[in-house]
Amino acid sequence: MAVVASTTNQGSMTWRDLYRLALFEKDKTKIRDRIADAELAVAMRARELFHGDAADAKERQALDTAMYFLHTLRALTSSYRDASFPAKLKRIRTA
Repeated sequence: MAVVASTTNQGSMTWRDLYRLALFEKDKTKIRDRIADAELAVAMRARELFHGDAADAKERQALDTAMYFLHTLRALTSSYRDASFPAKLKRIRTA
């Protein structure tokens, strides 16, 4: 698994913090590591909530949504090497 860059302290960051870092990472060389870090944090938090009560339902839904968008972002970043990537992204944003 990837390791969060030394400029951040993963121990003090929540899954939401890591998720936001992945979503808004502009450096193409760091995006895959950010996604992997966020996916790991989301999975770990989901595991913690597995035996939780109904009060955790909102966070469980947020975790599912986050994981969906992280997988989508991972698929999009595989297109970075593709010259048509900006056009694909524009089509997704306007859909």
